[in-house]
Amino acid sequence: MKRMKWEITINVPREDVFNKMLKVENYKKWSEPFMAGSYIVGDWKEGSEMRFLVDDENGKPSGMLSRVSELREPEFVSIEHVGWIEKGRVITEGPELEGCAPAFENYTLTKDGDFTHLLVEQDIGPQFEQMFSEAWPKALQKLKELCEE
Repeated sequence: MKRMKWEITINVPREDVFNKMLKVENYKKWSEPFMAGSYIVGDWKEGSEMRFLVDDENGKPSGMLSRVSELREPEFVSIEHVGWIEKGRVITEGPELEGCAPAFENYTLTKDGDFTHLLVEQDIGPQFEQMFSEAWPKALQKLKELCEE
């Protein structure tokens, strides 16, 4: 896997960015470039299980099984992707995980006066590099717009 990085400056204090980024209803909006209709199940507490999901046409959830590895509010969040959920079935080992888990997704928020610099770092398998290269800039722009409105 390769660690890829994306950055954006948002014109609000980092506490606001941190809080808006993690709100469940906001996640649906800014994560749309990855998968329309995606949502979160879980809470943002260190050690908590998180599920990043989208429902298929039969209402069965698929997505990532993760945990909050580290949380330092409002400056850092680390998510460890530990498995995959496919049509409601949890997969924590095997070839289905190649290129997606185990992997980390880290958010670093740096205070810059009244602005926030957000750095996202994510471990990505080669089969997903193109998708994430296209989706992350769009997602960060949506997050910026959401925070600045």
